[in-house]
Amino acid sequence: MLESDYQGVVLSFDSAAKTSTRAGSCGCVLWQLPGWEVLDARGFILEDVTVNDAEYHGLLNGLKMASDRGIENLVAVGDSRIVIQQVQGLINCNQPNLQRRLAEYEVIRTTFKTVQRVHVKRLYNQAADYVTSKTLALGKSWQVEDAQERLHLRLVSRIAEQVMKPSGTPNEAHVRARTVDADLDGVGPDFDSAPLTPAAKVLAVMTRARSRGEADSSEPMGHVEYQAERWRRIKVHQDEDTFLM
Repeated sequence: MLESDYQGVVLSFDSAAKTSTRAGSCGCVLWQLPGWEVLDARGFILEDVTVNDAEYHGLLNGLKMASDRGIENLVAVGDSRIVIQQVQGLINCNQPNLQRRLAEYEVIRTTFKTVQRVHVKRLYNQAADYVTSKTLALGKSWQVEDAQERLHLRLVSRIAEQVMKPSGTPNEAHVRARTVDADLDGVGPDFDSAPLTPAAKVLAVMTRARSRGEADSSEPMGHVEYQAERWRRIKVHQDEDTFLM
């Protein structure tokens, strides 16, 4: 995963293909980190392609976009497990049409210093999916230039959730402050209200019975004692119900 302060470029790509007509499209988005600004976003119309063919075209066109910009280190993210694992060398590529695409990838790969390849679920790849779907609807290749559409890409993309390391744990001082506030407000029990053992439950019932007998002779309780007794009685009632079940 990438560090939270990573500086570089991430490519997200996706594709679509109609099995009946073998017409397809692919969408590619180049993201500038940090900030996840849209560096470039384009859709490409494809002809005579299969589903996996189209996915390869998405990767290849995205790599060309990055190479044309002189980018040397790239993180390529897609939701096609087959394509990602084939270019990683994790699974075999046996179909002739995909072997040709894989060979094209190996050639363009040499124009970069490093190319990291990451597979994500489609749920997180909505920006590239949007470009792909619109391209297929338009029936022509295009470039995303409208500011509102670029903003939309940023809003729907969830790739950062999959490729970035968490920035850190919650602020310790903030956690302490919340704990203190809860204790002062009396809005909930503390660790003493954890589930009791069977022996403790029996002791709680006996204590409750004894406290009832002593109630008439006891002195009036102050606010602190009252709150403590209130929580004790609530716990005893809860424990008795659980114990009887």
